[in-house]
Amino acid sequence: MSQEIPKLPRCKADDDNMEKLHQAARRGQTELVRRLVNSGILVNIPNKFGCTALHLAAKHGHVAMVRELASKAPAANLSSQWHGRRPLTLAVCGGHKECVLALVEGAKAQGLNCDAFLAENDECDVQEVGRFRKACTGQSAMHWAVGLQNKEIVQMLLSLGCNPMTRDRVGEAALLRTIEFGDDEMLDVLLAARPRLDVTDKYSKSALHWAIEHNRKEMASKLLAAGVDVNLEDSEHTSASVYAARRCQMKLLQDILKNTDNEVFVNASIHDGKTVQEERVGFLSGTPEERIDIIRELQSKLDQIVKERGGPQRKDFHFAGKERGGVAALHFAPSAPVNERSKK
Repeated sequence: MSQEIPKLPRCKADDDNMEKLHQAARRGQTELVRRLVNSGILVNIPNKFGCTALHLAAKHGHVAMVRELASKAPAANLSSQWHGRRPLTLAVCGGHKECVLALVEGAKAQGLNCDAFLAENDECDVQEVGRFRKACTGQSAMHWAVGLQNKEIVQMLLSLGCNPMTRDRVGEAALLRTIEFGDDEMLDVLLAARPRLDVTDKYSKSALHWAIEHNRKEMASKLLAAGVDVNLEDSEHTSASVYAARRCQMKLLQDILKNTDNEVFVNASIHDGKTVQEERVGFLSGTPEERIDIIRELQSKLDQIVKERGGPQRKDFHFAGKERGGVAALHFAPSAPVNERSKK
């Protein structure tokens, strides 16, 4: 049998010192903290959950205390975790704008890379953010500020150089979170910072894919105006034009097709090279009439490409049957096999 390793005895003096320091930090007693630290108590002494005086000062919004501790604590303490939260994310969640600024200034004074410091993810798993139900894992300060809809802190983070396309631990950028939550005003704030819009999630979906998928038509238009690349494809090689077609978003589809690269459209799986096929589009919404119009728009784009490349032109593309009410049938292309019996 293996012999048990004896447990080290707890040091009551350390526990007492930690309690004094943490109580002073919680109450915002900056002068008392200064005296305790000068007496030899470690500024970064944690409790058994990893909580330090800096965590408490940031959570409760004691600006002077945060400045004092951020300048004296080891650099690693600025990114230490308490129940998965860093001092910076605690300050953001508490809405303590000045504490956020003090922590960033402290990171700079410690010689840390400010961009990396702002982009750090916490280790906290939550099922909701602010008023939104959303399972989130490892968010950055920008994710928290966006989810809590704190416009002032978002603007300050942007001014400090925080990237709105920073990803959380599952690969979702803060800007994508804004789209999912439908916060138009926040999207305007983020787009004003002119972020790179070619950053995608783990499924290679762009911000435009997200806007269409969540039926955010106005947001999609804003992204187009901001210069998002409409030719980006997700992990299944599906472009934004197909996403818009599936949801029967005609105006958006037309705007996207104007800037869609011919090669991307030619390689799309929605047609056989000459004819757009409804079953390949995979419609998710829309009336039969709306679907007909979408197919026509896509076919028009395909015909234009074929013409530019000098291929044979389709002249009989039209829908048979009722134009209103009921799904219309698509006529065969001239190259389709001829039914000999129909000629008799």
